[in-house]
Amino acid sequence: MNPSVIIAAIVGSLIAAVALLRRGWTGRVVDDHPICRACGFDLFNRPPDQIVCPECGVDLKSARAIRIGNRQRRQGLFYSGLTLLLVT
Repeated sequence: MNPSVIIAAIVGSLIAAVALLRRGWTGRVVDDHPICRACGFDLFNRPPDQIVCPECGVDLKSARAIRIGNRQRRQGLFYSGLTLLLVT
């Protein structure tokens, strides 16, 4: 076999493994609740005048303090990517 084909196959499988690991670890959004980015506390139904997180005390008015949506990890994608990475 041509060495460049083998190298291309290894690089391709490494890229696929990393992509699967990232998608599995990041997960998918399962709702549209506001979440404190610092501690992960669900801020759903909080009073509008509340400017600090009740769990950790971080200022919620600062930029990027709140993210939208709880995430659920995809274990199948994660373990598939891990297996492909280990085999490669």
